[in-house]
Amino acid sequence: MSSGSNNTVSLLSDILLKIAVIFYTLPFFYQAAFNSGFESDFWDTFFRILLIVIFLGITIINLLLSRGNFYIFGFFLVAMGSIYSILNLIFTQFKFTELPVHILLLMVSLYFLTRDRRKHR
Repeated sequence: MSSGSNNTVSLLSDILLKIAVIFYTLPFFYQAAFNSGFESDFWDTFFRILLIVIFLGITIINLLLSRGNFYIFGFFLVAMGSIYSILNLIFTQFKFTELPVHILLLMVSLYFLTRDRRKHR
């Protein structure tokens, strides 16, 4: 492959990875926003708006980061989400059949978190 096509493939894969991280974090914010448990409409609405602002901030940061920083930030989010999902599945939902997916996501995120360190040795 030529250098130009390698750059195009790399750019496209980075964009798709960034979009995938955004879509992976979205359900966590959605679940927290609509299962907040507040009895007051004011605090419920305030919490939802706060979560929307946090999610939009994370999305913008995620899209603007360079590749190396994205691997650290984006896949740290995926690792934390995977750990939360694993613990949630084990201790509250008892759905052990969904565990392999989240364990795989955790391993892939750890791979991307350590990728730059291995590359620069």
